Amino acid sequence: MHRAEAPAPVALPPEGQDGGDSDELPAALRSLCCQLSRRCMVAYVEAAFFGGVGIQASAIFKDETGIGPAVIADHAINHALKLLGVTARTGHDEFDTVGLRRHRNTDDWVTKEQTNT
Repeated sequence: MHRAEAPAPVALPPEGQDGGDSDELPAALRSLCCQLSRRCMVAYVEAAFFGGVGIQASAIFKDETGIGPAVIADHAINHALKLLGVTARTGHDEFDTVGLRRHRNTDDWVTKEQTNT
């Protein structure tokens, strides 16, 4: 059994500034997340993988503001889902529990969505 480590925090940019090439959220994305969080907590999550190597990032928003720093870590998406109240089912992580596995391969779900419209 391994010890869980907290993901490393990454600071969000000040309001109105674009994160550019840094590890911060762009201002327009941050603004959208803040707007969406007016009524409920919102998580922005992303993952990028190539050849089995990749990275995950997440940021939580509530009441039109970022809650804590953005997170860039191996389990950033599960970290965000836990903060949203997701409890992993036995034998699964939070990512699988909420059904995100079906979106793991972009080509698969984009193709299916395009044929369904």
